[in-house]
Amino acid sequence: MVFTSLESIPSFTAFGHRLRVHLNGEDTIRQSDEQFDRTWPFSSNYQKTYMSDCVYGLFTCVTMPDVLPERLRICCDLITLLFLLDDYIDAEKDIGGVALARTVFEVFGGSIEPNSCLEDFAANLRSGIQFIDRCHAKNIYYKMEEFLANSRFDEREFNTVEEYLPFRRRNAGYDFITYIIRFGMDLCIETEEFSRLAHIDAFAGNYGILLNDMISYDREVREGENSANAVRIVLETEHCSVKAAKQKVLELAMENYAKYFAARDIYVTDHSASLEGKEYVLSLEWAMSGVEYWSVVTAKYR
Repeated sequence: MVFTSLESIPSFTAFGHRLRVHLNGEDTIRQSDEQFDRTWPFSSNYQKTYMSDCVYGLFTCVTMPDVLPERLRICCDLITLLFLLDDYIDAEKDIGGVALARTVFEVFGGSIEPNSCLEDFAANLRSGIQFIDRCHAKNIYYKMEEFLANSRFDEREFNTVEEYLPFRRRNAGYDFITYIIRFGMDLCIETEEFSRLAHIDAFAGNYGILLNDMISYDREVREGENSANAVRIVLETEHCSVKAAKQKVLELAMENYAKYFAARDIYVTDHSASLEGKEYVLSLEWAMSGVEYWSVVTAKYR
């Protein structure tokens, strides 16, 4: 594992941003990892070790520190499932990976019966969410469907990073992840209210995506990946060095970080804004700093 205990996690990120971790995280990470060790169709012990080094459970605990304790395990399992499906799609070059993801998705949605340990796990995960809140379960299913539909890049080219970001938020599963935050905190935000805070949500999503792209770029080049990446877009449009392109992406990330706080402060002081909406936009500060920390320690981007 990359970390020995949650107590070793610092209070600030490398950029000086405040960092929090869920108080019930240690046991939850261990239990979730053990579950996936037993049920996921790893092709080798190397793949098992890789999952451990990716610390997917840690992602949940540092990006969602205010999730209700009784919902933390479900959130952790959902996030790990998302990342493993993404890894599997990448490893299988769209064929076997998408087929497995589609089967797990259909079992999770209840349209087919489970026929393996992994599928049993997906069905039980669905039942656990439905037991807590059927409305949340339905929306999580839709967000997972959206992620799966957008999990692969098409052949289109992006002329600017700004054009790329909305697509990347869908492709990276950002809406799925942030809906899990709302489920975990038991926040029911009406559609009209969410439209009022959507720009704040987008600033936070852009920040995490730009950081991930900057950190993962070297690995993508090393492994011959040619999918869209903010660094690659800057390289192609501004004809600069890799170092300069990364610096540009970092500057764009920090611009979105600042825009998040400016827009958030206006929203949370608006007396007409809902309490649930305010809780959600405040939680995004911790999601951003959690992504910062996790992106540096995970093996996924190294």
